[in-house]
Amino acid sequence: ACPDWPLCFGRLVPPDFGAGVLQEWAHRVLAKLVGVLSIAAVVLTYARRAQYPRAYPASLFLLVLVIVQGVFGGLTVLMLLNPYVVTTHLALGTIFFQLTLLLAIEPRDRSEISSLHRIENHPDVAQDTIKFRRLLLWMSGLVFVQMILGGFVGTSGAALACPQLPYCPQLLVEDGRQGARVMVVLHALNGTLILLGGIALLVLARRSRALIRKRRGHLIGIVCLITVQVLMGLGIIHLGVPVALAVSHLVLAQILLAGFLSLYRDLNPQLRIFVPKTLNLGTLVARDQEVELPEPRRAAGAG
Repeated sequence: ACPDWPLCFGRLVPPDFGAGVLQEWAHRVLAKLVGVLSIAAVVLTYARRAQYPRAYPASLFLLVLVIVQGVFGGLTVLMLLNPYVVTTHLALGTIFFQLTLLLAIEPRDRSEISSLHRIENHPDVAQDTIKFRRLLLWMSGLVFVQMILGGFVGTSGAALACPQLPYCPQLLVEDGRQGARVMVVLHALNGTLILLGGIALLVLARRSRALIRKRRGHLIGIVCLITVQVLMGLGIIHLGVPVALAVSHLVLAQILLAGFLSLYRDLNPQLRIFVPKTLNLGTLVARDQEVELPEPRRAAGAG
């Protein structure tokens, strides 16, 4: 809608806001606002770096990422919506958004809890959490790949290559659209894998210790959101890719990825595990929540 960049029809404010110009111009204004807020974040986190030691370097990285995003935003216009450029722009925007969310929920330094004994990485807790976090990280990677595949499918015009999805009888037909069909099918298969992975995490959480079981509500919400995403993806294709539905699909994907990453951070086994002096050592309090542990195993012949 705005054929030039960084101006729009050679002006800061375009003469006419019709034919999509308003959306494109508003997108650029919001991008500039994000840039200003990113600079403010660097200043604020520098002033509070004693409270939030990891926030200052993270905010610096985010500022650099915003600058790179601005460059790709310009390339998106100047290269006439090249699918590879647009998809890269989406990937960088996703990384920026998710890191900003993780920075926003960064916990304060917990050194003020001075009346508690500290136990580092108790093996009965760490073994469960490390395995579970590894699966969460894999799921986060799958969701990120799914978003990139979806972005490429949408910007390359491949979304309607398999209008009968999940059935795609034309997949092996060599008519110049075979590559597009492969991308659509890969997107659908990866979505199915994410749904199965979410269900598997929910089952594993039920069999895990209390630290993970208490996050089952979080996982149930994730599985419900994945189900909605699968149905919405099918609806997008069968309804001819309506813009509002496609944008909603992307928004829900960002929320889903944030759900996996926030849970991954929340179960960090490197965080301190605190035990009050008056508490029986058969129970741990991890990040202010009780975690039940099994009875200690005794060696054969031990007294």
